[in-house]
Amino acid sequence: MLDLHVNYSSAGSATLAQPSTIPANDGQVLAGVPMITTPKAATLLAWGGVAINGAADAIKEAQLTSNDLNDPANGSTWLPSGTSLVVATPHFTELLIYQTASRVIKLAQKAAAACFTFTIDHYADAVVRASTIKGDRTPMQRGIYSQLFGGAVTAGAWSTQIFAPTTNLPQGRYAILGFWITALTNVAAVRFQHADFGSVQPGCIGADLFTTSLNDTNLSTDEIMMKAQGVQFVRLGELLKAGACPVFRAGPNGTGLTIWCFDLTADTPTVILNLAYLGG
Repeated sequence: MLDLHVNYSSAGSATLAQPSTIPANDGQVLAGVPMITTPKAATLLAWGGVAINGAADAIKEAQLTSNDLNDPANGSTWLPSGTSLVVATPHFTELLIYQTASRVIKLAQKAAAACFTFTIDHYADAVVRASTIKGDRTPMQRGIYSQLFGGAVTAGAWSTQIFAPTTNLPQGRYAILGFWITALTNVAAVRFQHADFGSVQPGCIGADLFTTSLNDTNLSTDEIMMKAQGVQFVRLGELLKAGACPVFRAGPNGTGLTIWCFDLTADTPTVILNLAYLGG
């Protein structure tokens, strides 16, 4: 099962610095340390960073340092140049097994402004079920469901919205293939909570589906954030070669699913879920 977390800075930095504030209810205890470290540690699948405005405070450098890297002294450094208009880094995909200490993600921006970094971990030994989809449905019965956040999300904080279709879903098990998100200023983190997921919250970074103001040439080439919109969990599972689509059971009185959104501006987004029905 996947698990998404963010670290935030309301000010950012013009030189490499770690956004180290853990937002309320994020779930982390120490910035950069996965939720579960025993009996089997997390595998870091993807990381990156997001700035509030691609023109003024574009990301000019991003760096991951970790004792688990082959080269911990230099880390992994991405330098898109001083003329960058990058509002969000790509998902830098890794298969980095956690062993010790904090994994530090730093950003440098053209101008100091709000920003956040993210990690997506995978827990192979999670007790909850994740689907690869291929062979998990015969035939696949897909449903597309739009869920409007009831009000503006709080900038720099996790905001929540219950997933509640107008008519209850037919009872049974559903896999979240991915999502689209609209009415964003640019980019946000989206994750999902359900009793069936235990303590982890699978999620991904999403760019506004219809925006024309990102000024960000790298977004169109990001294999998760843009190319895999609507099927992000399917694509992440392909990278893992393991199940990554979260599976939850909808009951007679509701879905039990909560959508979480972390945004740098007070948008009122709509999250469009792509679900596959897996049977009763």
